[in-house]
Amino acid sequence: TDNSAQKHLKQYAQMISGLLTESENIVEFGDYTGMTFSQIFSDNYNYCRNLLRFKPKSINMLQLQGYIQKMNFIYKPDVQQMCENYASMKNKSIKN
Repeated sequence: TDNSAQKHLKQYAQMISGLLTESENIVEFGDYTGMTFSQIFSDNYNYCRNLLRFKPKSINMLQLQGYIQKMNFIYKPDVQQMCENYASMKNKSIKN
């Protein structure tokens, strides 16, 4: 059975994999209709931040808000650092 660190990493990997899929979802409302979630997050973060203040008017809007919240979590400096540390540890173990 997995130890707690392995369980945590597997849950994180599932979240990342789900986010990659969600990134391709298309916005169906407002000025960004037809763009993917990841395009909007990359191109206009202010819009994304403001969108979180509104009560969702559709399932699509709710999905986009969820995507933004999860991306915000991953983009936190401490989480980014953790991911970079993990990646460099993995690379070192491959090279040795």
